[in-house]
Amino acid sequence: MADDFCKHEGDAVLLVEGTNDCHVVLALCAKNSLAETFGIYECGSDVLAIRRLNALIASSKPPLTIGLVIDADDPDLGGR
Repeated sequence: MADDFCKHEGDAVLLVEGTNDCHVVLALCAKNSLAETFGIYECGSDVLAIRRLNALIASSKPPLTIGLVIDADDPDLGGR
């Protein structure tokens, strides 16, 4: 159910690394009663999220709004 929900493509999309990130964003939105103005796309890893970001930017019809959430844990915060 959440896996299908975290594969949105549209005019406003938030790219996240993994399923846990997707669940956190969904919970934050629910807790703060945020309107669903964007979809979430779970990419599978930080590298894949950045690749997807680049692909979306370079596409012939990119989304109007793109957000990216990646962890600063690999290799470390300084490395990010």
